[in-house]
Amino acid sequence: DATLGVNTSASIEWFDGVTRYFSVGTTSSAGVPLSSYLFSYNVPLNLGIGNTSYFTMTTSGYVGFNMSSPLNVIHIMQSGANAYFSSETYTSASPGDAGGLQVCRARGTSAVPAYLNDGDRIGTVYFKSWDNTQTTILAEAGNAGEIAMFSDGASSSGAQPGLMHFATTPAGSTTTIRRMLISSSGEVTCILASSNEIIKVQVFG
Repeated sequence: DATLGVNTSASIEWFDGVTRYFSVGTTSSAGVPLSSYLFSYNVPLNLGIGNTSYFTMTTSGYVGFNMSSPLNVIHIMQSGANAYFSSETYTSASPGDAGGLQVCRARGTSAVPAYLNDGDRIGTVYFKSWDNTQTTILAEAGNAGEIAMFSDGASSSGAQPGLMHFATTPAGSTTTIRRMLISSSGEVTCILASSNEIIKVQVFG
């Protein structure tokens, strides 16, 4: 069994964020098995370099990078410039074989998935800025805008009809308003904010 101890060749540490700091090694300074410490005491798991935590897994299964109290399943915090998420792919295969982001949804359970209904939200990219109502940006209630995908009709065997939705938030508000839609048939709908009129563009072919 792995133990909590001192490893002079590495500075990666296991600690509970309060009083105990240990390095993973073969010699145990406390004689405590790693498994009994992590699972019996039900404390968050922290990985760090020196006394700084860079990875946290809470007792609820939430994972945080560069922060100790993740608010979502995966929560990444970065300070300063160049806070990018990057995917770099090298391949001689077809252009479709490259990096990407997949957002997936079904009704039912992972063991017994079910088709989506018409209008079910499949996934959303939210854009947020700090409006001084919470201590962190992620905790803010509103969004500056969003891009979302909905099921445009019920899904079925071999069919995944989708409707893409674009929304922005007007000045003085934290509530997004739908501005443009692209339907599964290729119809583009723009909603004019000043008069609430709708412009539709039908694409054929």
